[in-house]
Amino acid sequence: MSSGIAYADRQAFAARLALQLRARYPGWTFEPDPDSFAVRARRAGETAGGVSLALTTLFIDANRPGASAPAEIGRFVAGVAPRLVAAPGGPPAGGPDPGALLWCVRTDASVDAYDRSEELCRQPVVPGLCAFVAEALPDEALRGVSVPEAAAAGLDDAELRRLADRNTQARFARWLTALERTEGGGPWQFGGDRLFVSSLLVVPELRRLLVGRGGGPARLAAPDRGLVLVALGADRGPDRFTRAVARAFREAASPLSPLILVTDGTHITAQPQTRRGLAGLLGRGSGRGTDR
Repeated sequence: MSSGIAYADRQAFAARLALQLRARYPGWTFEPDPDSFAVRARRAGETAGGVSLALTTLFIDANRPGASAPAEIGRFVAGVAPRLVAAPGGPPAGGPDPGALLWCVRTDASVDAYDRSEELCRQPVVPGLCAFVAEALPDEALRGVSVPEAAAAGLDDAELRRLADRNTQARFARWLTALERTEGGGPWQFGGDRLFVSSLLVVPELRRLLVGRGGGPARLAAPDRGLVLVALGADRGPDRFTRAVARAFREAASPLSPLILVTDGTHITAQPQTRRGLAGLLGRGSGRGTDR
């Protein structure tokens, strides 16, 4: 799943944009990609390289109350020109794609190890975990967005954060709707978005939904970069949720964190856990560490 927007709407919208882009830029080929909610552009005659034009932000802008969809689309099409000089395999000359900016949740240690990590737009989640603004790329790839690079393209720190908030919320809107309609107290799991599912931890609507349904604190965990678990209610000992998190962390292909997180609907904190208790849950000698 690429966004919370219905697939049929993504398909029609991407086809509409591809048609308009072909008319304006005859030296390029444009193919709609509803799975990624984007249009893929390549120079005519070339089979490699090119650039992916994400459509999520444009769709939201064009469909907001009072907006003129033709005007929004016209501005988008006219603004594509700088993107079309992008070098294959490198960041686009026009800067990061505003519609492809998302929060990506990883461990502090792993983000600190990135090249130029000090230039990333970053915010803490809980001690040991942070979120940084990344650009979603084709073929299940991402890259951290440098604040100076974004500023050169006219996107300051505040705008990076605003776009990441909005795009991340849109990406998971359908999942939140499904959760709202599901009965019981959990645990529930979210997967299938290998790179960004852990970003659910920083979606305010998820926290509000869980606390609203449960009438009190709720729990979340991201034991794997591709898995988030949630449940209603507070922890009353090593219950079903705690065991599920420990098992998922032990078996994770890309382990992220064994922490059980608690939200009051606004904030997230790590549930206190003794070293001995954590070792017992994870299994002595498991050799698993958090994501590096």
